[in-house]
Amino acid sequence: MTTSSVAIFDASSMPALAFLRSLAGRGVPVTVYSSDFSDMCRWSRHARDCQPCPDSKDRGQFLPWLSEQLKAGTISNVAPTSDLIAFYCAELRDEFPESARRMIPTVACITDCLDKKKLHERCHAFDVTPLEVESPVSVDEAAAAAARLGYPLFVKPRTHIGVGMAERGRMVANEQELRDEFHPYRLAPGYTDGSPAFPDLSLPLLQSFVPDVDDLTLCATGFCDAEHGMRAMMISERHMAWPPDIGVSVEQVTVANERVESAAIRLMTGLKVSGIFNIEMLVRGNEYLVNDLNPRGFGFMSFNNALGQDLSWMWYQATLGATPALASRPPLGQRWVIGLPFHWRMLWSLVLGPDRGHAMRRWLQMLTSSCKSGIFRLDDPLPALFNLIATLRHPRSFVRDAVRKQLILRQRAVRKQLVLSQGKA
Repeated sequence: MTTSSVAIFDASSMPALAFLRSLAGRGVPVTVYSSDFSDMCRWSRHARDCQPCPDSKDRGQFLPWLSEQLKAGTISNVAPTSDLIAFYCAELRDEFPESARRMIPTVACITDCLDKKKLHERCHAFDVTPLEVESPVSVDEAAAAAARLGYPLFVKPRTHIGVGMAERGRMVANEQELRDEFHPYRLAPGYTDGSPAFPDLSLPLLQSFVPDVDDLTLCATGFCDAEHGMRAMMISERHMAWPPDIGVSVEQVTVANERVESAAIRLMTGLKVSGIFNIEMLVRGNEYLVNDLNPRGFGFMSFNNALGQDLSWMWYQATLGATPALASRPPLGQRWVIGLPFHWRMLWSLVLGPDRGHAMRRWLQMLTSSCKSGIFRLDDPLPALFNLIATLRHPRSFVRDAVRKQLILRQRAVRKQLVLSQGKA
């Protein structure tokens, strides 16, 4: 098989590290582009070629720069490490080599995935149940929409494109809080509400609230080829996120779930998306509600890679025109953990409660089981160190998030006990 170099951006992210370790470990020429010397990928032993680049969040500088690199042939293939990078590649799709375009969706296709309002509509078209959302354009419309959805609910961006990952949304409990929170987001340079891809980009949407998403969220991950169908599929449960409830996964466990798998196949086939994907579904009673579809690398992609579904390598083969071989299903009950947030949450679970016995059993299970590590590897330890430094850059926030989650759980436990005692009386 011929080779092609791969450019990796988002060098502080876990998807970038998964791509780097997989591809460079197989001898693929890889260049890490980064604007920050402390990005963890720069410190991997696989990062033999690191180059500077403009900040990808600055559209006005980054997009013309990437276009120039493609025209000059300096870059011919870009790993889809984030929503933003995947969207840039879609915008510049015609400037990539023909074989690479197979794994780059069109702008229309990628906005169907990344815009929650459009995703909601597309799910219904393919007989998949989405999480309920409303897209009001004024505060008064938002109040009326919230009455239909019911409180509490989330006020959040329609997409992270142009808004950024720092704004993950706010939960509101009543109309007054809704009116305080419903306001346009500040957009990054180069983005406006007049964008044809994302109209009304700065306006928040309303999303229904599903309790206990930090304790159980189902994920369908894998690799799909629009021509040849699903090539790899894994179903896993997310048991913890960081920051709690709204953040990225820090604990996944492989499971079997035919309903989730069937919904994922219908959605990916209907959208005709090729490449790596992560579909997140929230559990509400007997319902599985699609919350996100990420048509690119995702935070726990190293879990698939470690269990024999090397999604990074499958993506690379497809960009060269090959059809990746079918990957076998991973064993059930396999666990993937990012250590620091997990241990930190378990510590505060024991200090503050509730259900300290359950927390201790869960902690011991993790310590005594064979877990796949999210970041740390003995043969490549430095990325974990620099990720730790970045995580602890704002220590007060790190403490506050963990304590806040446990206090919420304590309050729920007290209310539940009160209801039970009143029922017995």
